[in-house]
Amino acid sequence: MPLFQTEPTLDASGKVVMPGFVDPHTHAIWVGNRAAEFEMRLEGKTYLEILAAGGGIISTVRATRTGSLEMLLSETRPRLWRHV
Repeated sequence: MPLFQTEPTLDASGKVVMPGFVDPHTHAIWVGNRAAEFEMRLEGKTYLEILAAGGGIISTVRATRTGSLEMLLSETRPRLWRHV
């Protein structure tokens, strides 16, 4: 029995309930990091300012695309082993 009788009850059987349509995910394979952006955010820089300075997601996308197979493997293996 619902706590509040006036609220509708929805049957979400066989569905995914995702508040706010948030898609929490990560990627196991990438090269580089965005640590320098942390200080920029602390300084109050906006994401667009960080992007204009060469940061943002594009920086790791670019590094990953130009990384060698050996680099991708050497950076990815330790990440995956931490989760075993």
